[in-house]
Amino acid sequence: MPTLLPLWRKARRVSSAASRLPESTSLHFVLHGWQRMLMIYHSKRALGDLAEGLIRGCIDHFGDSITIQREDMPPGDGTAVRFLLTRGQ
Repeated sequence: MPTLLPLWRKARRVSSAASRLPESTSLHFVLHGWQRMLMIYHSKRALGDLAEGLIRGCIDHFGDSITIQREDMPPGDGTAVRFLLTRGQ
């Protein structure tokens, strides 16, 4: 059964590299079991829509069956967004 573990490993490498850049975007990843991953985007640049588009583009590119639930966190202007990724069966 495919899992989100390979995606989580790649996401951690991207997050680690981004954290070394000045004024970087904050990305946090939490794996919930083998089928769900929580991604939290935080940046003063308010690019939550771009982050969602990049996630969806990666899913389409690799042909994965993953659903995304997006939740804009306060203040609701795209500076903080929570994404829950769930792999289909």
